[in-house]
Amino acid sequence: MMRPRHKARTNCYSWTELRSNHCCGDPCPPASMYTNACIRSVCALACVVGVNLALSSQQIVTSSQTTGSQPSYAADGNDQTLFHSAYPGDVGSGSANDFTPFVGLQLAQLSTINKIVILNRPGFENRLQNAEVRIGTDAIINNSSVGCNALVWKQTATQGSVIEINLNPPVTGLWVSLQNFNPATTYMGSKGYPFVLNIFEIQVLGVPADASTLYC
Repeated sequence: MMRPRHKARTNCYSWTELRSNHCCGDPCPPASMYTNACIRSVCALACVVGVNLALSSQQIVTSSQTTGSQPSYAADGNDQTLFHSAYPGDVGSGSANDFTPFVGLQLAQLSTINKIVILNRPGFENRLQNAEVRIGTDAIINNSSVGCNALVWKQTATQGSVIEINLNPPVTGLWVSLQNFNPATTYMGSKGYPFVLNIFEIQVLGVPADASTLYC
């Protein structure tokens, strides 16, 4: 993995604005192997482009379906491969009644994270309800261990197929989780089972913790 680098040509900062370290949209020029996510530097010197740390992660899930879904699809960098948790009638692993399914990512190393992006399944966005994203250093083994890490985002309303979560200030951790808490647990005809977790991708943008000084 290449280390993040500064970008000289950027409008991610100005000398007159308040000192900040939050994600500021996408004004940085594209860079090979880097996402186009910018972070304002607290010393107003440059923008750091964060890598997608999820690509080198190990995935753990509570359940998965058998028909063309596997845990790695949640963070393989391919927005055409769908991760889908199990439900009655299609159980590849875990329980058919996995009412609070999660995807856990063990990053390659302790990292400073500034943004999470969830690529939700178009047409089924309403399945993701009351979802939580947590980051920390406690290992994710099962449902009970997910809650040991710090809550950094709680979904309050149904959102679109692309959910961007900016972390200001950035959060340091080794484990990242996305867990669904849809209260509906019964079959709903054409809408299927609403409690499932089905996403195309979860992206974790940031830098290894030992490189976080690049934020200034």
